[in-house]
Amino acid sequence: MDLPICDDFGALHPQTSVMMMAHMLFPDEPEHRTDVYLHSILQICEERGIQVVNSDTGFIKRVRAMPTEQAMLDLVRQRFIEGESIGQLYCSVLSLSQCAEVGARASVESILQAIELALIPSEVGRTTLNKRWQKFRRVRYLWAAWVARGCHFMRFEYFEDDSETHTYTEDFDLQMFLREAREALQAGNYQSPTTSRGDPLASTESLTIPPCWKAPERRGPVGVFRIAPPDPHLVEAILKVREEQSHRTGNRVKRKPA
Repeated sequence: MDLPICDDFGALHPQTSVMMMAHMLFPDEPEHRTDVYLHSILQICEERGIQVVNSDTGFIKRVRAMPTEQAMLDLVRQRFIEGESIGQLYCSVLSLSQCAEVGARASVESILQAIELALIPSEVGRTTLNKRWQKFRRVRYLWAAWVARGCHFMRFEYFEDDSETHTYTEDFDLQMFLREAREALQAGNYQSPTTSRGDPLASTESLTIPPCWKAPERRGPVGVFRIAPPDPHLVEAILKVREEQSHRTGNRVKRKPA
């Protein structure tokens, strides 16, 4: 299934950023996605002095049923925390896979085991993180791209590269983010299954960027999904997990009856 961010000709919708973030934040809750859309529409109307008049009682009831602005902000903040933790987990697996000491053993499961054994710090436990991993399965790669770029969008009044001088707008940076997200999805598709159940890093249920959207040319350092080198402490923790697994396997073999 494609993200609803562009028309059939590949032109991005004016509110692409809102639509994309609504799906990133609430892939599991369509009602809250609608709340995000409505809040955005009402905010634009308020900023422009437009009075919303609608005789549709269903629409009025839906608006009245929306969470308050503060309640919505609190919910969005919590979802950002959860989503970014999943993006970090996704990036960590890809980073570990590039480490010769870990290689093919890089997986979500090994990181969760390291958390369970208290070998690496984590604000939440294994069970909570695993639930988040499943909750955000359709948009994991988007959160990975978000984390890899520092969790923000960029805007420059003045930008110069080898070819010319540019104005680098939020809209253009959004398209660079979409480029990066496509690469994050490809990287996740190449990564081997991460659990005994064969759950891939990039879920087969992922909401994908429509193929009709044509990415613009890159400018400067953005537009590329960049994986940071693996954290030495994380590498050490994964190697300890492997040692622990080998030790348990060895004990089971020794106890096997003749």
